[in-house]
Amino acid sequence: MFRFGFGALILALATLAFGSTAMASGGGGGGGGGGNNASCAQILSFSVTPGHDAADRPAFTTSYSVTTSCFDERPASIAIDSRNNATGFTTRAFSVLSPGVSTYSSTAANATPNTSFTITVTVYLPNGKVADTRTATVTTPAA
Repeated sequence: MFRFGFGALILALATLAFGSTAMASGGGGGGGGGGNNASCAQILSFSVTPGHDAADRPAFTTSYSVTTSCFDERPASIAIDSRNNATGFTTRAFSVLSPGVSTYSSTAANATPNTSFTITVTVYLPNGKVADTRTATVTTPAA
């Protein structure tokens, strides 16, 4: 048989209450979601290279490598913004990151020839704050 004394009950309830408060504020679990620990999500490498696609049309290739180790109720995420500097038109690709290192490379095919593009990669912590960002400008080659 197991006997539970009144003092043990109070101690158990106090521990439960304190633990719930810490978890709700991001102080427990993965430790990065509620805080400002930007080192748990970082861009390791980033490049934008002008060139041509498979059909020999002007293009540029965006490549990056990101590491994440912070988790809360949500994982870290990444956004890639591509802005045509001649027209101002901007597109955004958004993705949730897996734990560990993620590597990505994509070619924007059939881009406008002789045009400047600004590419920005932004990594977000689980709480939505920016952990890291990088920007590069590239000019596509002639047709």
